[in-house]
Amino acid sequence: MTDPERNILLGNPAFAVAYINAADDANLFTGSIWGVDEDNIKNNAFKHSIWNCMIIRYIITSTPASKTNAINFAQNGTSAHEKNDDGR
Repeated sequence: MTDPERNILLGNPAFAVAYINAADDANLFTGSIWGVDEDNIKNNAFKHSIWNCMIIRYIITSTPASKTNAINFAQNGTSAHEKNDDGR
């Protein structure tokens, strides 16, 4: 987890729980479909797509959030996930 990503999650702990649970479930689901991918290339796009969907679904079903709030949090969190600790 990068520092920018951690900062996003700390800003909304309830959404952060859904975000982290979605990441864990996306990893498990992807592994069950793709198996072990040593170079993490073949399954990475699939995993990130499923992860984004799960974040939104988990936030909507576990918190009093609108679809827009869930989508915005997913976009902000996963965009921050792609940044290094310097925010670039």
